[in-house]
Amino acid sequence: MESEGLGHEGKPEDEVSLVDLLAVLLRYRKIILILPAAAAALAGLYLFVVQGLVGKSPSATYLASHSAPVSPIPGELQATIGVDPVQTLNAYFVSVPVHAAAFPKHFPEALAGMDEIETTTYLKNELVAKRIKYAYDPAIRRYSLSLSDADGTKAGRYLEELWNGAAGLVKERLRDAVDSALARTEAELTLFETTRVLDRTSLEAKTKLVYSRERLRALKGDADFPFGPDAYLAVSLEKDDASGRGKTVALVYFASLFLAILLAFILNAIRGIRRDPAAMEKLREALRS
Repeated sequence: MESEGLGHEGKPEDEVSLVDLLAVLLRYRKIILILPAAAAALAGLYLFVVQGLVGKSPSATYLASHSAPVSPIPGELQATIGVDPVQTLNAYFVSVPVHAAAFPKHFPEALAGMDEIETTTYLKNELVAKRIKYAYDPAIRRYSLSLSDADGTKAGRYLEELWNGAAGLVKERLRDAVDSALARTEAELTLFETTRVLDRTSLEAKTKLVYSRERLRALKGDADFPFGPDAYLAVSLEKDDASGRGKTVALVYFASLFLAILLAFILNAIRGIRRDPAAMEKLREALRS
């Protein structure tokens, strides 16, 4: 006699065998095959064709990158100096076309016969297409800059000139700001010496001015400030883009394959419920309640 709850082979009636799983996969094989292939094809079409039409080359590109240490202005001197290195760098890279004096030599044929406005517009379009990226990480006090181009040599040269131009501007503005702040501080100290005010409040103010003067002198004597000694190292260059797009297509394919298999089992479960009168009756009762 068969045990209660066991099928004709002595297995629990609700146990799913490997044959049952394979049967589901074969029953819905069209969905499992077509859905992932279609998703991967659409992803590839977008990444390799559509992006190419809007100016992002589908071929391999080169990514030039550079990271430099940038020290912030000491807190007690920020108001006195009035120039922030990071904000100055950001403003420079936002308005790169304005500082494009170094770039025309890279476009001798393209720029032939152009006036200043046309040259600036052309360089802006070129640089925007090459996707300049910049960011400052305050946690490690480093400023990162990257630039991509189909020509690796150009990418490295562009980035080097961009950084040198930006760093030079920052150092020039800081030097002028420190000189002005130092001159004002020394003038205020001279005023204290001539007036010979000896009350406590004035002496505290004088002490702060002396401290600020020494800090300003230290900044003025630091030839590298606000950058570290490795701020002008050669940029790094690596291939970018095409391999990443291929990996994205593969990821889309396998994610769609998983979803297709899941959909197959969901459809199979719905098919089983529709063929079970008792299950359908339960659903109808649930809907009526």
